[in-house]
Amino acid sequence: MKERCSIRSQSSDDFEFLHKLYQSTIERELSLLPFSEEQKIKFVEMQFNAQNRSCLENFADGEFFIIEYENKPIGRIYRAMADGILHIIDISILPEWRNLGIGSSLIVQSQDLAESRNVPLRLSVEKLNPAQHLYARLGFELIQEQAVFNVLEWRKDVFS
Repeated sequence: MKERCSIRSQSSDDFEFLHKLYQSTIERELSLLPFSEEQKIKFVEMQFNAQNRSCLENFADGEFFIIEYENKPIGRIYRAMADGILHIIDISILPEWRNLGIGSSLIVQSQDLAESRNVPLRLSVEKLNPAQHLYARLGFELIQEQAVFNVLEWRKDVFS
């Protein structure tokens, strides 16, 4: 499965897919909100646009990739170099494609990229996100606790 996945640069043609993907990542939170369906649609659109704008503004030199399986978009991975650190800004995969090793494979690829550049790899993850276990298994360590997120880092020289 993961062997048949690839990444390609994001384009303006991906906007509709990215919106759908973003919505899939907040379904649990949406279900808890006392909003009408129309309000939920507007909320998702507002949040998606804000996140998209923030990524593009704050990581202008970032790498924005679409994850594909047999030329079908199934997710995204965003990375950027800043201050001598390779950051994974976001990894999102559609629900039906999760837990198949695709995310793990992309993280290992990012670790290889960080190693080749001789820099640490860093990411932030929500404290309640089950992916915390994956990151720990792949050698990330907690370097900072924030209100909602944990900042994790992997260093080849520390975790090899």
